[in-house]
Amino acid sequence: AQGPYAFAGMAAGFDFSWREAGPIFLSADDLAKDKRPEVVLTAAKEQLDVARESGDKQAQASALLASTLGYLGLGASEKALLTAGDARRLLRDVGRSEDEVTAVLLIAAIQLRSGAAEDALCAAEESLSICKERGDRKAEASSQCTLARSYLQLARPEEALRAASAAASTAKLVGDKRAQAGACVLASQALASTGSAVTAKGRAEEGVALYKTAGDKHGEAQALRSLAEAHVLKGDAAAALTASGDAAALSVALGDDAGRAGSLCITAEAQRLSGDSAAALKSAREALMLFRKAGDNKGVQLAKEKCAALRSKSAAASDVDTASLGAGISKAGAGCIPGVSGPGGLAVEPWVNCLRVCGTAESKRLSGMVAVVTGASRGTGKGTAQMLAQAGAVVYVTGRSSTGSPTDPTVPSTVDDTAAGFSKLGGTGVGVAVHMDHTQADDNRALVDVVSRNHGRLDILVNNAPCNAPADASAAAWLQPSSTGSDLVASTAFDRTAQTLQFAPCLRRGRGLVVDFAEAGAHNSASGAAVAENLRDRSVHLLSMAPGCVKSERSMVSAQQVGAKLIDLESTRFSGQAVAKIAAMDPAELSRFSSSHRALCTAAAARFELDGYTHEADVQTFATSGRTTFVR
Repeated sequence: AQGPYAFAGMAAGFDFSWREAGPIFLSADDLAKDKRPEVVLTAAKEQLDVARESGDKQAQASALLASTLGYLGLGASEKALLTAGDARRLLRDVGRSEDEVTAVLLIAAIQLRSGAAEDALCAAEESLSICKERGDRKAEASSQCTLARSYLQLARPEEALRAASAAASTAKLVGDKRAQAGACVLASQALASTGSAVTAKGRAEEGVALYKTAGDKHGEAQALRSLAEAHVLKGDAAAALTASGDAAALSVALGDDAGRAGSLCITAEAQRLSGDSAAALKSAREALMLFRKAGDNKGVQLAKEKCAALRSKSAAASDVDTASLGAGISKAGAGCIPGVSGPGGLAVEPWVNCLRVCGTAESKRLSGMVAVVTGASRGTGKGTAQMLAQAGAVVYVTGRSSTGSPTDPTVPSTVDDTAAGFSKLGGTGVGVAVHMDHTQADDNRALVDVVSRNHGRLDILVNNAPCNAPADASAAAWLQPSSTGSDLVASTAFDRTAQTLQFAPCLRRGRGLVVDFAEAGAHNSASGAAVAENLRDRSVHLLSMAPGCVKSERSMVSAQQVGAKLIDLESTRFSGQAVAKIAAMDPAELSRFSSSHRALCTAAAARFELDGYTHEADVQTFATSGRTTFVR
């Protein structure tokens, strides 16, 4: 039987005719012939239900075999194997040993197609034993062919040759030219594996002649491919091209994409042997497309390996003309990709990329903690709140802005936007937007009451909101009174200190953390230092953190207005990474860290940006482009 659902010949991997096996297999073949796999399975299920109601085990076996063909058509090898096993058991129960042999060979063929050569070998040996007991020489030849295929797949060519030779002798004795031809082809493949090119060529030619006599075009194409392989092994490129071309023409006439692809792979090898590497690569690529079209995964892998072997290699480092590279560059450095981020003539050097995957328990280090971030409408405050929420904390974000009423028209972001965006970060944190003015004492007291009433404690307090001193907005900066700057620093320090002291009763002992964001050099106020020492005695840790140059929303708007470029700046979330890392420390580590880092920059606690860039603490860097730094 031929077609996508038959298991005889090439489709199933052995040369025992399905239609010669008996009425049970003939019925299953008629059911599966020229139908889609889904239709086959539906019809087989209906036949199986009728057979079970009548108690006809032979009809049940026929329906199960038809289901096997349907599953094979869908590529479901495991289900096909289970169904064929059920059919075999039914045939054994009714005593039809001749049909049981064919079922066992079908099981072996499925196992060979799935790569389970050891299991296929056991099945072939079992079927051979049954055939010898029954004296069925024709089925014995098919069993020996399956045995030879199993040995070939297990890379045991000597045993495969013995089995194939025995199969050829048995098939010749009973006059089965198709089985004899298949055995000759298997013997040719076994001989080629051992390097016996001349003998392999002779057996392949014998197989071609026998298949022609039997009128089996599929088998003839397979024998021609084996003949072409023998010519390649012998070094005769012209004869190999002729044989593989004939095999490809037969496959085209039969509509066998996988067979044509296999012929093209041999053609590519013959072309490489003749010195035409470009034509060989073209043939290998065409074979790859055909294998993909046929759904042959093993063939796809074979064609890929063939293409990789034929593809031209990059120039070796010793062959590179370093004088033409320019800028005195002689080889690719770390992170330099030739032709992309570096000169195309650079030698390619091996590199390793590592990706670390962590679980949610590791990334949600602040689960259950309560945090307050002031001034979180935008900038550093917003980025800090986002990182704390992503780490699993419940975050209260405060600010004067509200929906429809932003505090800065150029950057229309509000605390409502900040809190609503936490759900998009992949964390388990909860955001609570609080509309308030930190210059108003009543608002500050109300915030403390809300947090105390809802949670009974506060784990993290981030003082980020600036408390601006009054100034004449209509006057230029240089016309402001000299007291404005000192008033700004003084009022900020005082109001943040007052905010911290109001929260002091509910700050968690041992793990309580207060972080004051300040400009570099403006975080050593006397009041702040005094409060820090006082809180330390109560196991609450107050740190003054100075972010570096931050790429905030406001700075991006300003840079766009003047046409400036922002290079190597800290992201708004980088400060949040630093705060989250400190907050996740155990009490002993946090105590040691706060003792040695009363005032610090963000890079002293965190190093890597979200894009992998590294910030170094206490190092001034200058950039020429992108993320490249030069240390002064």
